[in-house]
Amino acid sequence: MFGGALGVGLSPRFSADGRLLLATSRYGDQKWCRRLTDGTPEVFPFRLPPATRSWHTSADGQLLWTQTATGTWETRSRLIRRADEATLWHTEGKVPGPNGAVFTGNDVLTLEWEFTYGHGHQPRVVRLRAESGYRAEPVMLQGLARLSPNDDVVFGGNGDFLALRSQGQIVVFDIRDGRVLGQLECPTDIMPVFAGSRWLLSVDRDMQVCVYDLAGLQLQTRLSLKSANDAPRSLYSPPSGDAVLVGTQRGVLLRWALDEAVPGDQR
Repeated sequence: MFGGALGVGLSPRFSADGRLLLATSRYGDQKWCRRLTDGTPEVFPFRLPPATRSWHTSADGQLLWTQTATGTWETRSRLIRRADEATLWHTEGKVPGPNGAVFTGNDVLTLEWEFTYGHGHQPRVVRLRAESGYRAEPVMLQGLARLSPNDDVVFGGNGDFLALRSQGQIVVFDIRDGRVLGQLECPTDIMPVFAGSRWLLSVDRDMQVCVYDLAGLQLQTRLSLKSANDAPRSLYSPPSGDAVLVGTQRGVLLRWALDEAVPGDQR
């Protein structure tokens, strides 16, 4: 249990391997990391962004991606190695998407928006590879005239795909070359999820969970729940990509094994 030293607005993050719990307070003045294997706490020697800002951790908790606002449309982003506080990459003036960044192993993906007079906000995905010393590899996204930095973003497919929700639609991109794979209706505010590199799952207007094949965005199967009380409210797929967890309106968490569900309709 964390004590009262963290103050108000606690913002915790688990490392993906489940061994570390990292936390910062609303004002960023307390920074803690607790090893869950033996409960040993430690205090970060450097300042993390406060809980109201964006920060993410790698699977092993050794790398931190942080975002801090420096102006109305400007931010400072950094990739920090926790062991020695070294800044491995940084940028200023770009506006990351709402979800900031995502780690795939020790590589980092982030969606940046840069305002250019006469052209509006120009989005691009930046990939930072550990093996290349975290040099930025930007890919411009194509066909984005209607999109804005306020749209919701989900990375997935082992770091090869991006789903962006805008104006009642989900636009799916192959971020290896920036092309649009297709568009799906998005009548609910439930964010879609990627299940491994094969599937994209979303919720349709009938509150059914739909599974799409990433190869062609073709609908493969649906999960129909029994009543309005079972309507989905959240989706999550674990790193293995072999299942989806569906949080329902009445507080039940369902596990749907995708290897058993595709193909064929499920009820």
